[in-house]
Amino acid sequence: MKRRETRTARIGGVLVGGGNPIVIQSMTVSDTNDIAASVNEVIALANAGAQIVRLTVPSVKAAESCREIHRRVREAGVDVPLVADIHYTPNAAMLAADIMEKVRVNPGNYFDRPGRGRSRDEADFETGAARVREQFGPLVEKLKANGAALRVGVNHGSLSGRMTAEYGDTPNGMVQSAIEYLEVCERLDFHDVVVSLKASIPAVTVAANRLFAEEVDKRGWNTPLHVGVTEAGMGEEGRIRSAAGIGTLLSEGIGDTIRVSLTENPVHEIPAAREILKIAAGVIESRAGTGRSPVVPERVVTPVTVGSVTVGPGEPFAVIADERGPRAGSDEPAPDVVIGEHAVRFRAEDVARLRAENVAGVRAESAQGQAPDFGDKAVIVTLNVASPDEIGPAVDALREHLGARSNVLLGVHGLPAIDAVPALEAALLERGLAWPQFVIAPGDTSLMQSVIESSPPLLDGLTHAIYVPGSFDPGEGSRRAWDILQATRRRITRVEYISCPSCGRTLFDLEEVTKRISSRTDHLKDVKIAVMGCIVNGPGEMADADFGYVGSGPGKIDLYIGHERVTKNIPEDEAVDKLVDLIREHGRWAEPVA
Repeated sequence: MKRRETRTARIGGVLVGGGNPIVIQSMTVSDTNDIAASVNEVIALANAGAQIVRLTVPSVKAAESCREIHRRVREAGVDVPLVADIHYTPNAAMLAADIMEKVRVNPGNYFDRPGRGRSRDEADFETGAARVREQFGPLVEKLKANGAALRVGVNHGSLSGRMTAEYGDTPNGMVQSAIEYLEVCERLDFHDVVVSLKASIPAVTVAANRLFAEEVDKRGWNTPLHVGVTEAGMGEEGRIRSAAGIGTLLSEGIGDTIRVSLTENPVHEIPAAREILKIAAGVIESRAGTGRSPVVPERVVTPVTVGSVTVGPGEPFAVIADERGPRAGSDEPAPDVVIGEHAVRFRAEDVARLRAENVAGVRAESAQGQAPDFGDKAVIVTLNVASPDEIGPAVDALREHLGARSNVLLGVHGLPAIDAVPALEAALLERGLAWPQFVIAPGDTSLMQSVIESSPPLLDGLTHAIYVPGSFDPGEGSRRAWDILQATRRRITRVEYISCPSCGRTLFDLEEVTKRISSRTDHLKDVKIAVMGCIVNGPGEMADADFGYVGSGPGKIDLYIGHERVTKNIPEDEAVDKLVDLIREHGRWAEPVA
């Protein structure tokens, strides 16, 4: 499968895009004015395999510190390109452009200010656009003269009030924010530019990057993309949320450089990024398609009742499993559908392989009325195929085999879901069949691979259930299915933590505080808690969190409900208790089960 064709952007000695290998990057967490700590972190990240390293530059003083950091890193024999991360401070960006190999600016807070709820005002919008055209140019010209690069880094949570008023809090708003800045670069014939469009919700990240690639490629700009899921969290949850967003895009050929943003020591991000790259490369190699699978028109789907559960449009995503589950000692929910108890799994090997003699045999059996007797149970059918072209004939043979039966759930095994699900959807649409389909996630691989292989159709909303076959300890199949649904936000069954990966602006130990909050709240169900290190991006980047814990100053915390600050400047040693109290007050608390 061909990757998206892009221009090449040179960042120091590293080439991004243009068919070059995908680049892994990360970011330091030390205060940039702590020069020794920052130097040590850059070197550690480079030694771990980071090919580009970013440092936060919140002030002119921090930009001056970058000069000494850069000198010491090069004296240590480390040539990794260094990037200045800029928010709110154009003057710091101008200074950093003389020092660093790359400058990253956020269109949401470089000249504009982030915000929601602003009324649309055409004159206000054009005034802001004119300001960008006039005042962004000097930075671009300086970068071009110095041989340095630019990243236009759009974050979903910090779109400017001007952009949200014009386009809404949408992927298109993210894309238009980037295009406004790229137009300046194009006018000045500057092409060492990379764009990122990140969100903490994988579906938003995927939608924005797909739309951006389509829009700029139509213009002939072919700008390379840096992809990532921001505020992904920590541990396994942070890794699989990142895999859902980054893996989906890479599997479609979109993405030239990546970062896995974890609330951990950033050195841990590098092996996670490598694993995602390796798995996505395997998916690309096994795919029959090229690029993104075609978008299928919406199909009429008739919900199917399986036991006490309804599967189909408007219903929660269902988990199908071979075992009742959950695992012993786990408080995870049991699967919705247990094969053998609520439904019959019809392997249909004579249909699935689609050899000519098998198809003829199925038709002959059906004509003779010898179809299996399934009783009144729903039928879960898995078709094993070797290419998308085999799916249509399989559906034809299956329809003859099952007759007018309507309580059927259908899935395809043997192909990556990114190809299998759209192909099955198209085949069902063409034949006017209203059977719901489910996605099959591999059960004999790592969890990360299961996530990457099954995420594209889940994020696109083409399926209504998920099935993880394989030989497991009791409950393992359904546990993996719940994890995948949680990562793709198709069904949230436990607390979700939206926590930033820390940087030099962070005002407390993010990893330690996130662990402390988790230890108090991880028994909750369907609650989203944001843990954000500072107020620069914190309130905006909380996405749709129910509750927020944001650093507002040294040793001080602000608490939020959604995007509304309800308490400010709480001493840090009291803040976790106050957060729990806030959750109680708003009726979202449940006592942990002993």
